[in-house]
Amino acid sequence: MKKILAAVIGLIVLFMGASLVANVVVDRMALGEKIAAAVKRQTGHELGIGSFSVQIFPWPGFDARDVRLAGLPDGSGHPTSLFSARQVRGNIALFPLLWREVRLEHVVFSDGGLTLRRDASGLANWTLRPESQSHDASDAGARIRAVPTRWSVKVGSGSLSALEVNWRDAFAHSGGRFSIDRFELDGLMSRSPFVDLKAHRDATPFTISGHIGPIAALAGGAQPWAVSLAATLGRVDSTPDRMSFDGQIMNPESLGGVSGTTHVSLMHLTRLNQIFPSANLPSVDGIVGEIGFFNLSGKPPFWPLPHDRGINHVHLQIGALPSFRGVALSQVLVDAATLSSPLSMVAEVKTSGHAIHVQAVTGTLNQALDAWRSGFETALPIVIDAHQTDGDVVFSLRGEYRAQGSTFTISGKANALPLRAATLHEASLQARIDLPTRDSVNVTGLSFESHEATFSGHAAFGLSGEVGLDAAMDATSLDLDALKGLWDRVSAAPMPASPAATAPTSAVQPASQTETASGESRATHTLASVLKGRNGKVHLHIGALRFDGQDYADLLAEAVLVNGHLTIDPLSGHGASGSLIGKVDYDVSHDPADLKIRLAPFLLPATFAEQNLGYPLLLRGPLEVVGELNAQGNDRQALRQSLTGHLGLSMVGGSIDGRLLGGFLGHDAGALLKHGEISVRCLGMHMNIVSGVATLDTMGLQAGPLSTTGHGTYGVGDGRLDLHLVPRVGLGGAGASTPVLVTGSLQDPIVQQERGEDGRFSVVIGDSAPDVCGPALSAAREGMAGEAPKAEKAKGHGKVNDILHALGLFR
Repeated sequence: MKKILAAVIGLIVLFMGASLVANVVVDRMALGEKIAAAVKRQTGHELGIGSFSVQIFPWPGFDARDVRLAGLPDGSGHPTSLFSARQVRGNIALFPLLWREVRLEHVVFSDGGLTLRRDASGLANWTLRPESQSHDASDAGARIRAVPTRWSVKVGSGSLSALEVNWRDAFAHSGGRFSIDRFELDGLMSRSPFVDLKAHRDATPFTISGHIGPIAALAGGAQPWAVSLAATLGRVDSTPDRMSFDGQIMNPESLGGVSGTTHVSLMHLTRLNQIFPSANLPSVDGIVGEIGFFNLSGKPPFWPLPHDRGINHVHLQIGALPSFRGVALSQVLVDAATLSSPLSMVAEVKTSGHAIHVQAVTGTLNQALDAWRSGFETALPIVIDAHQTDGDVVFSLRGEYRAQGSTFTISGKANALPLRAATLHEASLQARIDLPTRDSVNVTGLSFESHEATFSGHAAFGLSGEVGLDAAMDATSLDLDALKGLWDRVSAAPMPASPAATAPTSAVQPASQTETASGESRATHTLASVLKGRNGKVHLHIGALRFDGQDYADLLAEAVLVNGHLTIDPLSGHGASGSLIGKVDYDVSHDPADLKIRLAPFLLPATFAEQNLGYPLLLRGPLEVVGELNAQGNDRQALRQSLTGHLGLSMVGGSIDGRLLGGFLGHDAGALLKHGEISVRCLGMHMNIVSGVATLDTMGLQAGPLSTTGHGTYGVGDGRLDLHLVPRVGLGGAGASTPVLVTGSLQDPIVQQERGEDGRFSVVIGDSAPDVCGPALSAAREGMAGEAPKAEKAKGHGKVNDILHALGLFR
C-alpha cells in the first residue's frame, strides 16, 4: 500500500512539473501578464516587468528584471511611483498551482527604491484598493469570456536589500529618507508575519524587528493587528537607544485605534533627529520608562484628545531637560499606575545657583486627561511642594487650574532667603492667586514678613496689554540698606560726554559717549513702550524706611496711569530734616512725551541720585531738592536737552569725597584737602534751566577747611561745565583763596586759575571769610524753611605767619 501511495504522489509531482514546463515553454510572457493582472486585481496597483523568466531545476523559480509597481493616482489623477527593483527573484511553490495560485517564496528584491507619498487630503499612494468582485451580469459575462479562470498571486516570504526609501506625508507634515540594508519578511500569509529591518540614514544605523498582523488587513479588512515590535538606534557595539511596542492596531490601513504599551530607553532624544531631521527635537537626556495608551490615531488632528483616546498608565524617568530662562530640571519622574491613580511628578530644579526638590500631583491621570481633552474647561487639581536642598526655603502651592477661574493659595518660609546679592532673614509669605480669565491675575491676602521688610496688600493685573495694574501695598517697615545688594546692583544711567572731554587728555570719552547714547535710548524707549496705551493704579505706603543711612517715615505714593498718562500725586513723606512733597506727571500718550516734576521739597539720598543720573559719587547724605522741571522727548537724551525749569539742591550734614572734590579746585587747593570723606556743614546750589542748559546763579559749599562760592553753567544735555569758583582753604585761623575756572565734564573736570577783570591772577590771604551757608541754603530752598547747619567753631584772627606755620614752612 505504501508503495502504491508513493507512486501516486510521484506521478502527481511529475505531472505538475510537466505542466509547468509546458506552460513556460509554450507562453512564458503569458505567465508574467497573469501575475501583473492578479496584482492589479488584488491591490489596485499597476505592475510592470521588463523581462520575466522561469526555471525548473533544481527547483521551480522565477527571475524578473526592471520591476516597477505604480502607486495609486494622486488627487489630480496623475500616476505615482511606489516601488522599483532592478531584480526580483524567488521560488514558486508547486502544489498551489493546482488551484491556479502562484505562491512565491523567498522572494528577493534588490537594487531599487520605495517612494511613499500622502497628500494633504490623506490620499496615500500605498493604499491597497482591490477590484470589486461584484459586477453587473453583462460585465460579468464579458469578463468570464475574456478570462475564464483567474490566477492569484501570493507571497509567503521575502527579503529586500540595497533599497532606498523616500517618503513625504503632507497630511501629517512629515517626511524623510533612509536606506534599507536588509529587510526580511517571513510568514506573510500567516496571521502574524515576522519582519526584521536593518537600515541606516547617513551614518546612523537602526533596526526594527518583531511580529505584525495579517497583510490582508491592509486592504481594508476589519481584522485588527496584534503587534510586537522592537527598535534600536545606533551601533550595536556601542550603547544603542531602544524602543518597543506591544499592543494592537484596530485599523491597520489608517493606523487607527492603536492601543498598547511603549517602552523606551533613550540616552539622548536628539539622536532621533539623525533619523527625523525635521523633527527638531529638544536636548532631553536619559529617557527611560513606559507609556500605555489606548485608541490613538495616526491621522491628525492629534490634539485635543477625544474622550475615547488617551493614556492609561505612565512611568517615565528623564535625566535632564534643557534649561529655560536659567531654570534647569533634572531627575524628573512622571508616574501614574492606572487611570484612577494620582499623576505625580518629581524633579530636581536648579536656578540662580540653588537646588530645589519639587513634588507635584495633578489629580488622577483620568482627571488630567479630562482637563486636557476639554482645553482645561474642566478643573485640574494641583498640589506642589518644594524645598531647597542646599538651604531651608520651603514653598507650597494648592489649588485648581482651568481655562477660566483658576484659584491657588501659596505659602513659603525660610530662615535665610537669598535674593540676588541680598538675604532676607526669617521670611514668610502667604497669598491667594485667582485667574478669572486667561490673561488676568488677582492677588489677594498678600502678606510678607522678614527682618528686612514687612508688607501686605493686593494686586490685579493682566498678562496682556489690555488689562491694567491695580495694586495697593502697605509696608510696615522696609530696610533698603539691608537689601542694598538689590538696588545697588542696578546700573546707573550713563552721563553724556562733554565736547571738551574729546580732547587728548580724555581720549576715552568718545567711545563711552557712543555706548551711552545707545544705552539711554534703549532704556527710555523700554519705559515709554511699557506705559504707552496702558492703564493702572498703584497705592504705596511705607510706614518706616531705612535708606542710605537715613530714616524716613509715612511715605505715600499714589500712581495713576490712564492711556499712557502717568501721574504720581501725592508723593509725600517725612525725613529726618523735613517733609517730602512732590508730584510727577509723565505723558507718553502723544509724541514727543511730556515730563513734569514738582518737588517742594523732596529728600532723597545723594548717592541714589548720583547713581541713577550717572554722576560721580561725590556726596553722601540727605539731599534736599526744590523746584519744577519740564521736558519733552522719547528718550533720555531728548529729555535732557529739552529740560527747562528751576531747581535748588541743598544738604546739611553728610560728607563729600575729598579726592573727587580736589579735582574741581585745582592741584594746589586739592593738595591741602584730605583724600577721604570730609564732613559737610552745608551745600547749596540754585539754577535756572532753559533748553538743557542750567545757569547756576548761586553756589555755596562749606566742608572741613574748605568754603567755596561761585556761579556758572552746566549743560544737562551735553555735560559741558563752565563754572567760576572761588575756593577758600582755611589754614591756622586764616585762609587763602583764588578764583578758578572749571571746564570739561563732571567725570573729567579741567581746572585753571582765572584772571581778574584787569587780566591778572590774584590770591587773597586773610582772616576767615563770611559764612556761605546762609545765603546758599536760602537760595537753594527757594525761601522754604529747612534744617539749619551746625554753628561754626569760633576761630581767632589769623596772621600771615599762622598760615605759613600751617603750611609747615616755619616751626
